[in-house]
Amino acid sequence: MNGVSQLSTMVPRPAVAERVRLTFRQSSYAPLRDLIASDVDGTIVLTGELPSYYLKQVAQVVASAVEGVRRLENQTVVKPLTSHERSMDQSIARRAYA
Repeated sequence: MNGVSQLSTMVPRPAVAERVRLTFRQSSYAPLRDLIASDVDGTIVLTGELPSYYLKQVAQVVASAVEGVRRLENQTVVKPLTSHERSMDQSIARRAYA
């Protein structure tokens, strides 16, 4: 999903990208914490890798909800986890909740 959203609100542009980055860093979705949000000519551009199209959509919805985002371009790339990475994640989760 590589979409551009038009939203309205006026906030100083550099502050908007920083707010999007802060929102991602505070997300309960760990993969969103590594995304990059930058302001390119008034458009907030999201870049980075995510393991699913679902999280790509979540990133777009989360960024769109940040005050001041008027235009958004989601350039994130979906790169599914390998079976080894998936098993490592599950192993870490089991130990964390044991």
